[in-house]
Amino acid sequence: MDDNQPIVSDGTRPPDGQPAPKPLDVWHIAGLLIRHHDRRALGIAARRAMRLGESGDRDGALEWLEISRAVRELQQGKRS
Repeated sequence: MDDNQPIVSDGTRPPDGQPAPKPLDVWHIAGLLIRHHDRRALGIAARRAMRLGESGDRDGALEWLEISRAVRELQQGKRS
């Protein structure tokens, strides 16, 4: 299995030769993070983005940066 393949929502990677899954629903994940982690949600998402970027998973890092932005917007009441 290629370690550079993106991790999917269940924490696994798609088998070799399989198409990558559709992008995760950023707003849904942001809402779940807030529901489960409250004020810590933004930090959790940002750290995940940083770790993925450091490990070379650029796509995963960019996805988690989007989730971080969505968490911030939800927490600031910019989107309901």
